[in-house]
Amino acid sequence: MNQNIYGNWKVVGGIGLRPADVDAFKDFCRNASDADLIRSALSKWHKMLRLHTKDPEANISPGGNNTCALCSKYLDNQGTCRNCPVYHHTGRWFCEDTPVAEYERVFIDEDYRNDAELYASRLRYIENIIAFGEDLLAEVLGEKHDE
Repeated sequence: MNQNIYGNWKVVGGIGLRPADVDAFKDFCRNASDADLIRSALSKWHKMLRLHTKDPEANISPGGNNTCALCSKYLDNQGTCRNCPVYHHTGRWFCEDTPVAEYERVFIDEDYRNDAELYASRLRYIENIIAFGEDLLAEVLGEKHDE
């Protein structure tokens, strides 16, 4: 398995894969463990955090479900993702009730470009996504215990 598949990502108005890397990414997702899929998703959000730390005013899209390893493996033709670890964790489809859904609601679905304070808070939203992903990874690895 190519452990550095995420290192080939190229920013073109957002986080995405070069066309030459799409098949390799899909193969990786098909064969990867849930833990490796979560690590891939975390890699994407860490890259978003680095890009926005470098340029807080950049308008960078996270790429949606096309660049999410979990979606690539678990989003089915019926538009459900019931086998996804996020679904098992939340009981909701499409990352609803997660920091990812909150990020998309605030920064993608709404016009935030004229709200400097909201725009500046983007780093906090991304950090929340990373914390959620790290908790999910620990849960999948059996390292997290119910409190």
